[in-house]
This record gives sequence, C-alpha cells and structure tokens, in this order.
Amino acid sequence: MKGIPVLRCIAGLSKGRQFELVATETVVGRGEEAGIKIATGNRTLSRRHILIKNKEGRFVLYNQSNNGTLLNNLPVEEAVLHHGDRIEIGDSELEFVLTDEGAAEIKPAATEKTIVEKPGGTLEKRSTETLSQPSEGKPRESTEAIAASADPKKSSKPLKWILLLGLLIVILYLLFFWSSEKGAAIIPPKPIEKKLELTRSLAPDQALQLAREKMTHAEKLYQDRNLNPRNSSEALTAFYQCREYLKMTGSLPPEFSGVGQRIYEIEQLINKDYQNWQQRVLLAERQKDVKTLRFCLENIMTLIPDQHDPRHAWAKKIFNQKNSKTL
Repeated sequence: MKGIPVLRCIAGLSKGRQFELVATETVVGRGEEAGIKIATGNRTLSRRHILIKNKEGRFVLYNQSNNGTLLNNLPVEEAVLHHGDRIEIGDSELEFVLTDEGAAEIKPAATEKTIVEKPGGTLEKRSTETLSQPSEGKPRESTEAIAASADPKKSSKPLKWILLLGLLIVILYLLFFWSSEKGAAIIPPKPIEKKLELTRSLAPDQALQLAREKMTHAEKLYQDRNLNPRNSSEALTAFYQCREYLKMTGSLPPEFSGVGQRIYEIEQLINKDYQNWQQRVLLAERQKDVKTLRFCLENIMTLIPDQHDPRHAWAKKIFNQKNSKTL
C-alpha cells in the first residue's frame, strides 16, 4: 500500500477533520488516551471505541465499545478496511481513505513548522503537512497563526484566563451550596447509559421480531410521556432492549436507523425534567416548604425509577431525611 491511510470525519462535531493512521495501533474515541480523539455531543461514543491495527499494510478494525460499531451500516466486531469504507461510532461517521486511491479527494492543509531534535543535540526545523481541513466558510489558519499557538509565551494568557474562569465557577458553586442552608446537595445531572445484556441467545429472525416489538412499545410510551413521568424511563429501557436484540441479528434494517437518536433524545429529556425538579427542590428547601419538597422528590423518583441511578438515590435520601425529622 502506498502513502498513509486517512480517517476522514464526514458527520458529527469533528466533521471536516482528517487524521493520518501513522501508528501500528491507533485507538479512536472521545477519551484523552485515544490516539485519535473525536468530539461528541453524547456518551454513545466511548472513550476507546475502536482500535485500528496495521498488519503488514492491511488495516484491521476492532470494536472496543459496548455501544457497537457500524461498518457500511452493518454491525461489526472485526473487519479489514478498504478504501471508501464508512465507520459509524456514536454520533460521528468516519471514512477510510487510501491516499494513493483518494489523492484527488484529499487537499493538503497549511504547512506547520516542527522542531525535531537530531542525535547529538542539534535541532532541525522541518515542515510537515497536516490533513486537517477548515470547515466550510472559515478561512484556513496561516503558518504564523499555527506557530503562535505553539509558542508557550503567546499561549500563556489564554491559559491564565481559563484558570481564573474555573476558579470563579468553583467559588460560585460553593456560595450557592452554602446559601441552601444545609439543604439538598446538588448533583450535576448526567446521562447514565444502561448497559443491558440479554442472557439468552436468539436466532436472528426471532431477535428481529422482538426488536420490532420493543421499538413499537417504546415509541408508544414516548408519545404518551406527558401522561405519566415514568413513561420516559420505561421508553428508554425498551429502546435499550431493542438495540440489544438488534446486535443478535447481525444487521441494521433501515426501520431501526433512528434508535440511537431516539435514545439520545429521551436521555436529554429526562435530564431536563430532572434539572427542573431539582431546582424546585432547592427552592422549597430554602422556603422550608416541606409539602412541596416531598412532592418534587416523589416526582424525581417517579421520573427515574432505577434505584441504582445516583439521581434517584439523591432524591430518596433527602426524602427519608425529611420524613425522619417529621416523625
């Protein structure tokens, strides 16, 4: 194989970026430890989502995430990559491009000067071309701008402002917590992904039928979510079960293409409702309105019935404390 293969991001927050596969093994994900870090808007993209190995010129993809990986719209655990293959991880989509076959499609970006230390202590300035392209409508960064960003003296001022902003946020958080008069502690809401593993193995046709039933049931609960706060959580669980059954089929029919997006929407909806109820809890605590406080806590426990969820445990703990004081 000639040239260096490239992963090009064609969908997601990192759309327009391109990454060279220069290492023997490259981890792709949202974590800091990933060789290729992909920006994401949700947690369906794992910290270590996929691993790509260079085996004597053949690039092999390995799935590393419980959330699954799609290669050309089909679930995959291990596969050899070819030019033009499309990889879906979380809410992002990547295209595998061979530089010799896709040279006309890949445009070189601005030149970046790098200082490399040679044996013997001498320094040499080399020019390396990066494959990162600017987003449409945005001007390309000049060589001077890239060099300025690499200069520690010129980049120290933004770092100081970031540190000061972080310190201010911590102070405001402590003041808000203190003003609650030793009331309910604030737990920053965050989506908790349910990893449901079905114990029994099913035939693909049977698993596909169960996936359809779960998706139909989940959609009905989602449409009736305003009738009962518990419907949102039950719909989320049904969609998770639908996704597990799909893994058993080894395929992804078009009718299920929106399952991942629906899971993300429901998680965001539950978090938004949780935040609203949490603010009402803190307000009732400051006003010493026990009746309203209990009502809000009961709604949180109904909204998130999973007792292992820290948001449910938070509401239950305060509810029990208030009941013990009343008794």
